[in-house]
Amino acid sequence: MRKLAATIVIMLIASCGGSGLDPYPNDVPTHSPPLITRIDPESASPGDTVTIYGLGYSIIPAYNLVTFGSVSAVADSYDFLDPGSDGEFEILTVVIPDDVEAGINPVMVTVHRITSNDDVSIDIIP
Repeated sequence: MRKLAATIVIMLIASCGGSGLDPYPNDVPTHSPPLITRIDPESASPGDTVTIYGLGYSIIPAYNLVTFGSVSAVADSYDFLDPGSDGEFEILTVVIPDDVEAGINPVMVTVHRITSNDDVSIDIIP
């Protein structure tokens, strides 16, 4: 009886494994990049806090690196929008770093080395 039970356990454990075949080749990303839909306000000064709307952010604020032009800052907070709409399901807040150049700057969010779109901008006012 013990041999039968041991055999069943071994077969059960062996059957839990996958086929060994990865359904995705190594060059196909399986994690979508973050997406910025908008930033509020659209113009601000260094030291101001802005809110970034979109999706694909980390729930851990420190894992969201926000870049304004060529200057980066870590997000201060993360929140989930309930209900979300129009691709806006998550928000980040971040303080604009002091050394961001005045003028129009693209805004990007990087999460685990995956960077968002760069077609959303902020006007930095000195």
